[in-house]
Amino acid sequence: MGQKAVIFDLDGTLLDSLADIADALNRVLAHHGYAPLSIEQCRRRVGWGMRELVRRSLEEGADDALIDRMTQAVEAEYQRRPVVKTAPYPGVPALIRDMRDATIKMAVLSNKPDPLVQVIVEQTLGRNWFGRVLGNRPGVAHKPNPQSTREILLSLEVQPEECLFVGDSEVDMETARSAGCVPVGVSWGFRDEKTLRQAGALQICHSVESLREFVGLQERRREKT
Repeated sequence: MGQKAVIFDLDGTLLDSLADIADALNRVLAHHGYAPLSIEQCRRRVGWGMRELVRRSLEEGADDALIDRMTQAVEAEYQRRPVVKTAPYPGVPALIRDMRDATIKMAVLSNKPDPLVQVIVEQTLGRNWFGRVLGNRPGVAHKPNPQSTREILLSLEVQPEECLFVGDSEVDMETARSAGCVPVGVSWGFRDEKTLRQAGALQICHSVESLREFVGLQERRREKT
């Protein structure tokens, strides 16, 4: 594709983190007398931030005060053990390394709280691979609002059309479109191909290898040699 930069979503794109998220949520649900959710139930609810995950996990009509209390509890529980079962998807570390070697600028944008994102990225992938790593910050609109994406584009010094936005959810595709980036969906995460295409994905990658091919790493390597 010849793009100069890639912004990655984190959960479901670079990292298989669903089990740790579900465990934290279920510990809090059990404490409040709710039945636990399955991994698949959690999969359908993630992507919009922790508060929305909690809201979607409670009975319809739950009041804001309860949602806020349980969101704080889930965040605290998750922060205590964020990287127990979480790991990069197979092939992701090599992809990141090869993209850096091909001088492709990279960033991470997540709807998780920013301090937590910094810790998780550092423990699983290494913070120094990326030009920018951002999570949800107070006073800054989160995805799909393009505010943080535009901030990243400025810091990477690239134009929106020069940047792929790679993610596994409709939130990511909407973010890419609203910021003017190229929306690329990955089907190994939390959503299926149909959902990603309906959200505006211009390309669907079904494996890390297919993403590598779409980015054109082989051609870039030949050009360097």
